Amino acid sequence: MSNLINELMETTFKQSRLSLARGAFIDEDVNLENSSIYIAKQKQGEYFIYLFVDENQLDLVTKDIQIRLSAFIKEQIESFEQLTETPVEIDQSFDKNSTLIISTVYEVRFNDSIKRRVIEIEEDPYFFKKQVIAISQTELSHVQARFEEFQADFIAYLRVTISDVSKFMAFSDSNNLGLSNDGIEYKFVASMYEKLPFLTLDVEEAKQDNLQLKIEQNLSSEKIVLRNELLSFDENSVDQWIDAIAREVNDD
Repeated sequence: MSNLINELMETTFKQSRLSLARGAFIDEDVNLENSSIYIAKQKQGEYFIYLFVDENQLDLVTKDIQIRLSAFIKEQIESFEQLTETPVEIDQSFDKNSTLIISTVYEVRFNDSIKRRVIEIEEDPYFFKKQVIAISQTELSHVQARFEEFQADFIAYLRVTISDVSKFMAFSDSNNLGLSNDGIEYKFVASMYEKLPFLTLDVEEAKQDNLQLKIEQNLSSEKIVLRNELLSFDENSVDQWIDAIAREVNDD
């Protein structure tokens, strides 16, 4: 379970062209069931620390984990395995520009409890900005199937899915029976965009009809002349135009 999510996140970091390194978070006071830790860095200097935390250990995030994590990374970064050509190096921007990304898988019956804990973690103001990607066990198999199918170009898959109107509608129109497969898919992809600040959506500029031409076609010749006059007015012209109208009114 953790291996799947870790591989998915590693792929996302790499295909987003971030520098990436991987190590093991080993601390005698923090015995995580999954010790793999990733640190990614954008060219702009933003750091992203990622680790999978089991559902029953989430309470440690705002306590022992974040307290020890910063010092651990600074001390151990040289021992991390570099996964990209450009190595991850820790510089002075690390303390102020780091986001801690947590992923977890939970049982559906604990849905309300997970929501509360996610909010508590993300609103905690200390050490790191924090984001939590929470996936239910019932959603996991669908996420896995999509990842395995589109892993070669996973970022392209995310972009296509987040723009898919039919899948958005499936997500929005959930009923008492829960989400459909399309709804589950969209929910996961939407959470990736919500939680990972480095994911961006390339919006292709739509080919629009020439608005000016459409206006021209719907104006009479007299109105076109008037429009051109109005557009050419400066402050003095407007005053003169108002005075002229006033004189015409008075003459009448």
